[in-house]
Amino acid sequence: MDIIILLGLQEFRNGTGSFLAEFLKKMTFLGELNTTLVLLAVYTAVKSYPADYDAEGKLIVDGAKMANDTFKSIGWAAAFLPGWPLERRFAGFSTEVPVAKKLARCAAGLVGFYAVSLVIVPAIKTWLPGPAGTIVSCYIQMLYITFLFPWCMKRFEKQDGEQA
Repeated sequence: MDIIILLGLQEFRNGTGSFLAEFLKKMTFLGELNTTLVLLAVYTAVKSYPADYDAEGKLIVDGAKMANDTFKSIGWAAAFLPGWPLERRFAGFSTEVPVAKKLARCAAGLVGFYAVSLVIVPAIKTWLPGPAGTIVSCYIQMLYITFLFPWCMKRFEKQDGEQA
């Protein structure tokens, strides 16, 4: 809901379109998508997952692992939905830069992603065990990829351009 308010305020500030009509459209669209994700998470959590075995008794399909994969997908989708519009609106990240800058961005992005994945994600999974931890940790990973990293890069590059 905070994302909807930010997008609506940005539109109001820019003076584009009917503020209330656009705001309500965006709120309804993202609200429906987030409601769908919540319903999918609840369904995944309460559905029974039988394990399938072959004739020799080896496990073929592990339903619990498949459920965990669904929780990961929910977290990634829930972050992508607001992350991409936020990036387009506030960061305006572009790949039309020299190769050296692309390599520097790639290195910085990987270091940041590893920091998120190796420090923040385990802390979240300790604090929030089970499906909630999986959803929140994947949300943070995808939000970093879609919005936080591009926004930070644009800010750092803007500072370097003003100082040079």
